[in-house]
Amino acid sequence: MWFWLRVKPEKSGGVAEFRRSKPEEAGEKSLKKPLFRLLISAIFYDIIKRIMLQRPVLILNSSYEVLNVTNLKRGLKLLLSGKAEVVKADGVLVHGGQTSFPAPSILKLRYFVSIPYHPLPLNRRNVMFRDNFTCQYCGKRSLTGMTIDHIIPRSLGGKTAWDNVVCACKSCNEKKGDLRPQDRRMKLLKNPGQPVYSPLFRACLENFPPEWASYLAPVRQENNQGS
Repeated sequence: MWFWLRVKPEKSGGVAEFRRSKPEEAGEKSLKKPLFRLLISAIFYDIIKRIMLQRPVLILNSSYEVLNVTNLKRGLKLLLSGKAEVVKADGVLVHGGQTSFPAPSILKLRYFVSIPYHPLPLNRRNVMFRDNFTCQYCGKRSLTGMTIDHIIPRSLGGKTAWDNVVCACKSCNEKKGDLRPQDRRMKLLKNPGQPVYSPLFRACLENFPPEWASYLAPVRQENNQGS
């Protein structure tokens, strides 16, 4: 018996649904369908499914503290296994068997997860992400060509610590040289400090869905204050 795959968007209240369907008759009509249409439909459906399963899902602790960002595939496993519950859903319907339900955008664990504290390593990458690849003297932003500057130069006793290193462009770094910022009449955009959240994790949250805003406030506040 021949079956073919049809991807048919049906708009209902602004929700686009993608469903599998088979021809009304599995006889001569199905055989008349060109093979390339069958292959294209199957490939298109697989692409759509893969894209949908990679949609971001925010994971909260039972105390509503931000834990992680995962994809829809992992989020559905947590939801269907009873380990998490939906806090917010987006406008996409997930079809499973005979049931349909909105895809989760924010999930809250049903149990509290204690996360041991591990000091974030001080390295070039983490400093760059902390400062958002932005020169802390002139405000120039670039993913390449940035340097690490010691606010108090090592030649003057400055240490390599979170509160003494910043991202700086080459021009500002050369202008400052082995002097203090005030000696060159240069001011920092913000006071540097050790981040609580991973800078790389914060960078992944730059383009978050609107419904995440209230839960990401602590992360965004730390990103703005730099401490």
